Amino acid sequence: MSYAFGLNHTLEELDDVFQSIHLKSIEEQSEYVDGICKAMCLNDEFVKDQMNSSRQKQSFELWNTTSVGNCAYMALHCNDENARKYYKDLLEQYKQYRTLRVHLNCVIL
Repeated sequence: MSYAFGLNHTLEELDDVFQSIHLKSIEEQSEYVDGICKAMCLNDEFVKDQMNSSRQKQSFELWNTTSVGNCAYMALHCNDENARKYYKDLLEQYKQYRTLRVHLNCVIL
């Protein structure tokens, strides 16, 4: 087993759960948060920077299990009510994206 810096799960575990992460509850998703996000989610400047960064590169194509975990953790634990709503909405958009993508892949195949 090998753990990458700041991750709470092995890379193998993260890869295994990726295909179904969008179907899990927000609490289950938040279990895949990385150490940096978990440690910094109460820091208002960090939250603001993360929101700005996610708005600039909101391509769900680039998301991985930790991206979802970080977003879910922020939605549940950061201090700012607007930020929590932003992250919950973002997770819902991601769920819709992944559901549609799975559906389109089934239709094409």
